[in-house]
Amino acid sequence: MIENLYFKFYYDLMPNKYDKFNNDSIIADTSTISNLSFFAAYKTKKIRIGIEYNILKNGKKYNSPAENHNLYGLSAYFTYVINPKFEVFCRLDKLYSNTIENEDEENNENWNAEEDGIGLISGLQYTPIKNVKISINYRNWIYEDEDAKNNPSLFLNFCYKF
Repeated sequence: MIENLYFKFYYDLMPNKYDKFNNDSIIADTSTISNLSFFAAYKTKKIRIGIEYNILKNGKKYNSPAENHNLYGLSAYFTYVINPKFEVFCRLDKLYSNTIENEDEENNENWNAEEDGIGLISGLQYTPIKNVKISINYRNWIYEDEDAKNNPSLFLNFCYKF
């Protein structure tokens, strides 16, 4: 076993049955949503590195079933501790969906193409006293759809831990 190496694994199934009154007039997707997540991290006094992979099958969201609608996500995390009061952090996310083949259309595309893309969070965190953190960070979502407008933002966050 390697010291300071961490792993987490998560799996969940959510069967969906909407027609509990046996009403034939209600049409609902009863696909079972499955969620799989794997996380690995390495931590030292100065560096924290992590990677995470997620798969959501048969759902547009965790509670919204949709047969053959799958989402995939990959995240990477990095933190460098400059000294006990300052640290630099970065997170990179890649979200993509599967292609639904449609016989009516010549150009099939990913069902969630408007939201597929890359997310970026990067910043500096300051801890002036125990349980208080202040962070200035840059965030942006870069859409795969070239016509979509990216939304870069600058944030100032405060955290007080009780």
